[in-house]
Amino acid sequence: LPTLAENKKTVALACDHSGFAAKQKFKELLDKKQIKYIDCGTYSTNNCDYSSFIKSAAKTVLEKKAQLGVVFCRSGQGVNIAANKIKGIRSAWVNNTWLAEQAILHNCSNFFAISEKLNNEESMNQIIDAWLNTTFQGGRHQTRLMKSES
Repeated sequence: LPTLAENKKTVALACDHSGFAAKQKFKELLDKKQIKYIDCGTYSTNNCDYSSFIKSAAKTVLEKKAQLGVVFCRSGQGVNIAANKIKGIRSAWVNNTWLAEQAILHNCSNFFAISEKLNNEESMNQIIDAWLNTTFQGGRHQTRLMKSES
């Protein structure tokens, strides 16, 4: 199956003030890999609430303007919880290659939450590579997915 890079697909990005630096670094990594993105905010380190930015990124994914959402906050937990409240979003908290691979392989995740505190350039680059090289397995995982969404 084609990867994100081969398909020229797009990633929707969002964060709060505490995830801003990580989102900026992630954008640089996407640029290096020539992966397009839509930045849904926030656009500074000024104190803010992430919910509207997460909703914007989710809408971008649900409207198929992006195939993947990646969101950041200090722990990654708040943005993950907020994203999972949106129908059609399957967000996973990923902070290493294995978690990213499993989120795709077994859960067909379309949204990923990343901790600003637990990640650096190397780990984020590895997570991107995992996304680029992993495909949903389907089968028994598809059956579970369908049950959870009904």
